Amino acid sequence: ARGLPLGEQPADPVEPGSVGCDCFETVPTPIADARVRPDAASLSKAGFELLRHQEALALPAPADFEQADSCKRWLCDELLPKTSELVRSAVQRSYGKDVIAVHAVDHTLQTVDSLGNDRRNNLVMEAHADFTCESVTRHLQGEHALFKLGDERPMDAIEGATLLVNLWQPLVEAVRRAPIAVCDVGSSHSDLVCRTAHSDGHPSEEGVSYVLQNDEQEWWYYKHMRKDEALIFLAWSPDGRMTAHSTVVDTTDRKDEPPRRSVEVCFAVKLAGGAAESAVEPQTKKPRCA
Repeated sequence: ARGLPLGEQPADPVEPGSVGCDCFETVPTPIADARVRPDAASLSKAGFELLRHQEALALPAPADFEQADSCKRWLCDELLPKTSELVRSAVQRSYGKDVIAVHAVDHTLQTVDSLGNDRRNNLVMEAHADFTCESVTRHLQGEHALFKLGDERPMDAIEGATLLVNLWQPLVEAVRRAPIAVCDVGSSHSDLVCRTAHSDGHPSEEGVSYVLQNDEQEWWYYKHMRKDEALIFLAWSPDGRMTAHSTVVDTTDRKDEPPRRSVEVCFAVKLAGGAAESAVEPQTKKPRCA
């Protein structure tokens, strides 16, 4: 995204029910393979981390994605119990604090067909973070957990610091089409620009943060992520840090590779003690909201 010069109007009107943004530009952006990164990325420092399942994750049959009952049963019996435990261990290790509760509060299934056409939800090809400073508070207050590990009370009733993290899970043997890329939070925090969604011409409770292009940003992805791997990244932390991310095109992959299937789960995590401290210098700027 880029900001509009003073006096310039958006090229397209903002339709009710859509998210308005000043302008999007397609800009070639270097994205490095984090598998060869000199220092392994950690959640508390870089805002993302590659995780590995200790116990194999059973994948649903492709047809199960189209059956609501089968899909919900797999989510509740297989995916969420295992990924909740994975998140608990990862956050506890990275922040060095006990985790009191992990609540799965949202999920998005994404599938494409053999031609690369979206079959479930749009693959978001714009760099963004999922919340704004305001929308995250409303999201936590209106929590409707799909699965709870640890303390089952509402998050706002549990003492301690709250994090929101996303877990991106491949649902194929290996991701060879449309992988996800993430931006190191230390290189992008001040480039987040908040935008409010509108419904019936009025601001809604939802919001998203888009990313101003900046050559200083460090973008990373894990090439050909496998089903025994998962990517955790910050959706929101108390100091306002949010990991920008986007679906991207790996130009080294063949176009006839198998379709991508994935699920992204948002978890609310409660840490014991005070605020969750990042392992980087405090940011001097907050995301700008409009």
